[in-house]
Amino acid sequence: MAKNYTPHRIGFYIGIILVWQIIAMAGVWPDNIFPSPYEVAEDLFYGGADGSLFYGIATSMWRLAIGLAIAIAGGIVLGIFMARIEVVNQTVGSLVLGLQSIPSIAFGVSLLVYFGLA
Repeated sequence: MAKNYTPHRIGFYIGIILVWQIIAMAGVWPDNIFPSPYEVAEDLFYGGADGSLFYGIATSMWRLAIGLAIAIAGGIVLGIFMARIEVVNQTVGSLVLGLQSIPSIAFGVSLLVYFGLA
């Protein structure tokens, strides 16, 4: 007979939300950085009701698509130059190889430090 883990899973997520609420109520961080679960749910509801949530999602997806297109185009051009011109391969190739060895999450943290939390 298979054991039913659904109550454990539900309890786990309720526990996470409770810990989140307790930390938010403690005021460790300002509300604009660490809002309570209620504030998040309220903003999601009202943002969905007035359409601003979907507009924000669409805007973010559009920016993501533009950034991805720029990165792909730049990568293709750089790859062609590196394959065709040996000097470019010898100079830029080591930089590209070094950047490939850095984990993506490290870039994320670096960009947060550089651009701020806005």
